Amino acid sequence: MKNLRSLLLALACFCLGIFASSAQSGIYESYAILDTGSGNTYFDLQASTGNIDFDGANLGNFSCDGSLLLNGAQNKIYKCDTDNITNGFLIYRIYLTSDTPPAFTGSVSLPFLSNDAATGQCTPGETNQTWEEASANINIISGLALGTYYLEVFTTADFTYTSGGGGSGTHFAHNATLNYKATFSVVDTTAPTPDAASLSDITAECEVTSLTAPTATDNCGGTVTVSHDATLPISGEGTTTIVTWTYDDG
Repeated sequence: MKNLRSLLLALACFCLGIFASSAQSGIYESYAILDTGSGNTYFDLQASTGNIDFDGANLGNFSCDGSLLLNGAQNKIYKCDTDNITNGFLIYRIYLTSDTPPAFTGSVSLPFLSNDAATGQCTPGETNQTWEEASANINIISGLALGTYYLEVFTTADFTYTSGGGGSGTHFAHNATLNYKATFSVVDTTAPTPDAASLSDITAECEVTSLTAPTATDNCGGTVTVSHDATLPISGEGTTTIVTWTYDDG
């Protein structure tokens, strides 16, 4: 029994040693970087600063042929002892607020940017770093239909350690697995463009009983409904009637 207790104690100490080693690094701040139309804006993810909180933010309304640029993210990490951070990623997905969330398929690599001053996150030998991508230039509006969407994100940082037998893992800044979600809307703010700049006159004997509708193009690729204000048939010898066509893209 004495030998068994000793073995269990040794195993417990060994496991605690591995846990301590693997916990000697992490993400202490993270930010999303977007250009909503006036240059890059840093949004707080796992951070509490004067920046706008990304989670719950309304990023605005954007024309279907406009742009909302996801330019990347920033991880601020710490590491001590034998821990080493090897990379960083922003993971994201986009979906209609009325839809079931799809799998995460988008990612942006966050390269090493700088070594920073220690902030007392861990011991011994603390090193802090910034990993950042700020010019990914991903237009998340491109190809989206009209509607209101979620942009859902989180960041990661892979790490390795050599103490306690060594190992590896991944740190997450993911809002306790709930992730961070902001909304935006894709809207149509441009009237349809007539395919012909001007229409030919129609000349008929006695009366005009039908009109051929002109066509127009919607900048969002939607359906254009064409109507006119004339009452058919149009009659009256020697008279001129002006017909006004209206293009409606909904």
